[in-house]
Amino acid sequence: MKVKTYRGRSVQEVLQQVKLELGEDAVILNTHNYQDGGRNVCEVVVAVEPEIGEGQDVAENTGDTGGQQWSSFQQQLLQFKDQLFSLIRPQIDMERLSPRQRQLVKYLEKEGVDPEVLVKLWDKLKDRPQVSGIGELSRIVSLKPWDSDKWQEKCHALVGPHGVGKTSTLLRMAMKFKQENPGKKICLLNADAHQGKGRLFLKHYAELSDLEYWEVAGPQDWSWFSEKSRDYDKVFIDVPGLGGNKDLSTWWSENGVDVLSDVCIHLVMSPLYSNIQLDAFVKKFFSVKRASVIWTKLDEACNFGLLINTSFFTGLPISLITYGAGLKNSMSAARDKKIWKLIFKHRLPD
Repeated sequence: MKVKTYRGRSVQEVLQQVKLELGEDAVILNTHNYQDGGRNVCEVVVAVEPEIGEGQDVAENTGDTGGQQWSSFQQQLLQFKDQLFSLIRPQIDMERLSPRQRQLVKYLEKEGVDPEVLVKLWDKLKDRPQVSGIGELSRIVSLKPWDSDKWQEKCHALVGPHGVGKTSTLLRMAMKFKQENPGKKICLLNADAHQGKGRLFLKHYAELSDLEYWEVAGPQDWSWFSEKSRDYDKVFIDVPGLGGNKDLSTWWSENGVDVLSDVCIHLVMSPLYSNIQLDAFVKKFFSVKRASVIWTKLDEACNFGLLINTSFFTGLPISLITYGAGLKNSMSAARDKKIWKLIFKHRLPD
């Protein structure tokens, strides 16, 4: 990648020069405004991929995997968004917000909230000092707490990357449902039988908690279980992490999971991931049946801006939050006060 610096009297002038010389593929890395001898100077640092033959071997250009190319694209996109916000920010007059509103926006920026979210929030609050910033933020971060009366679907599938805590979260959900509904028949369905540790973990606690346990490993198993599921009031499904280039839609179709009716999907995520990684997971585990986000390992995180970002870009409500390694007293339904205390005070539920 080539890096070049351009200077001019204004941002518009420099960007026009960049566009004429490097085309649409240039990525803005940095902008800086300063004065030189009383004159305003705008300095823009840009990067562009060199053409084949410019110090680069053909094999190098064709040897990248799809994952590497996607990661590079994601990084460039985030850099572009950051630079775009740096250009827009001088136009955002924070004085048009009340002191309390300004304090809230500045805090969210430090917390890692995406610039696009901050711009939208500023637009909703500007020149409206009586409007609550939390109230407007509540329109972005929707909640649908994990309660029996709010989640009537029979089957609940948990999807997400390896190691995010799907299996332990699934057990917590099943045990809570059993506690609240002692007469109901509950099944734990393991679709990730290749993970030996998780398999033994689920099977062990199913026996201890008087929950039924089954494993499925292909279209025939799913077809069989679609009939078997009629015997249960609630089914909790542990879906594999899907490494490499696999995505949820492909896995769902190849295994014939569509035969299972009355199912919704919960995306299990952790704020320990970067913005780039979270965005990749959101795309990897996309499904029209996706119904909520569950946040795990909150006790290990140092900020929680990603909770807001993910809700904003996916439109999915938060249903559950988990914290700690134990199965007891380590999960809470997502309710207003708990979420806002978590984001603004870094306080986990008692």
